[in-house]
Amino acid sequence: MSNKIIKLSISLTILSIIFWYIGFNNIVAKIGNMNISAFLFINVITLFGFLSGGAGVILLGKNINPNLSWKDGMKGFLSASSLALFFPGRVGDATLLFFWKSYLEYGSCMAIVMIDKLVTLLVVIIFGSLGLGVTFNLAVGVIAFLSLFLPGLISLILIGLPITRTFIAQKMPKRIKPFFEGLVTTIKYLAKQGHRTLLTLLILTVFRVMAYGIGFWVSIWGVGLTVPFFYSIFVICIAQLSGLIPITVMGLGSVEGVCIYAFAQIGIQEASAITAALLIGRGINILWLAVFFLVFSVARIPHQKIH
Repeated sequence: MSNKIIKLSISLTILSIIFWYIGFNNIVAKIGNMNISAFLFINVITLFGFLSGGAGVILLGKNINPNLSWKDGMKGFLSASSLALFFPGRVGDATLLFFWKSYLEYGSCMAIVMIDKLVTLLVVIIFGSLGLGVTFNLAVGVIAFLSLFLPGLISLILIGLPITRTFIAQKMPKRIKPFFEGLVTTIKYLAKQGHRTLLTLLILTVFRVMAYGIGFWVSIWGVGLTVPFFYSIFVICIAQLSGLIPITVMGLGSVEGVCIYAFAQIGIQEASAITAALLIGRGINILWLAVFFLVFSVARIPHQKIH
């Protein structure tokens, strides 16, 4: 609990410094002058991000149980995503196992969530490292990639070893062992039989990350600032990369600070416009999560036996 309070305090401190330095009224003025066409487009691109994310996860689920329908799959995914409004970090995503329990065992569902997060992490690391290479120099990008990718790869290799899995299974409570075994079995199955699905998931994730970058670029344009298109995508990926450092709540504050600094490197000093664009993006994301919660959270997925 104390760790969460510290993170929240850091986030609020960074935002307070940004608001004080820029001027809160300047940020509000930028938001108030938002171009309506840009606002509508950002809503569309945000919805696309949620739907493409759901599509990738559903494809993984259908590999395990073909009876998982697109309708119930998407309903469960959006319901789980909406719970991010109430749970810290990405805990809300893990609740997918409760919405899909009529189709998948808990261990299998958790494996799907983990694979989706790992693929997203990989794409963010690649794009973020490219962004660092473009913003600073190639060496910085390479160092960032290796320092983030290699430890993760080594961890996955170690977890994949039978001796490691046996050790973990021996140390965990008996009631959790079936859950763990289902998780491991699902990951092994998808690694052997789900190559095409995993490739599709990777492609959808790349589109989703790029769509997020496009939305960021449009939101900046919407508040009256013109910035390089591809540079905007790289910058937001760098910001997402910084959000992996567990010092703030969901990157709140650190993302804004990184974006302001990155654009300053190419002579763009409009910090108020950049901050306004990020806040608009966050606001629209929260708006859609609230809509999903109101529409889907109370919906019950029809009961169906697990096959």
